[in-house]
Amino acid sequence: MVQKNYASAFQQYQQLAEAGNAEAQNKVGHFYEYGWGGISKDPQAALYWLTKASNAGNIDAKDTLALKYEGGKGVKKDPKLAIKFLTEVAESGNAFAQGRLGGIYAVGELVPRNATKARYWLERGAAQGDFGSRLLLQSLNRQEAEIYRSPLPQPRFTDCTTFGNMINCVSN
Repeated sequence: MVQKNYASAFQQYQQLAEAGNAEAQNKVGHFYEYGWGGISKDPQAALYWLTKASNAGNIDAKDTLALKYEGGKGVKKDPKLAIKFLTEVAESGNAFAQGRLGGIYAVGELVPRNATKARYWLERGAAQGDFGSRLLLQSLNRQEAEIYRSPLPQPRFTDCTTFGNMINCVSN
C-alpha cells in the first residue's frame, strides 16, 4: 500500500511551481484552496497560484477559478470572470464545462438567458456523452416545443385606428 506524504508532495510542487510549471502551480493552488495534507487553507495564496496556472494555460486552474468567481468562494463574486473562465474551459473541449455553461445560459444564471448559446454548448456537451447536457437539452427542446404549441392570443380591435382593424373599416 502506498502511503500519501502530502508535506513532501507539497514541497516538491512548490519548487516546481516557483520554477514556472503550470501543473505544479495548479496543484499548489489546490493545496491552499482545500487544505490538503495539513497545509493551512489560504484563499489568497490559492488565488495567487491558481491565477498563475490559469495565465499559463492550465485548464484545471481555469475551471477552479470559474467556480470560485461563480460562487464567491474566497473571492468577490464576479459573474463576468466566472463566465470568462468557464467559457475557456468549455472551449478546450471539456464536456462537463460545456454542459455547465449551457445550463447557465438556459436558465439565465449569471448572464441573461440565451437559448441559442445554451443550445450551442449543450449540444457540444451531449455529443461527448455528458448526461447533464443531454437532460438540459431535452428540457430546452420541450420548452421550445411548448412555445410553438401554445396558441397565440387573438388581438381584439375596438376602433378603426388600430392597424389590423383598418382593413375592416375601409371595406365597410
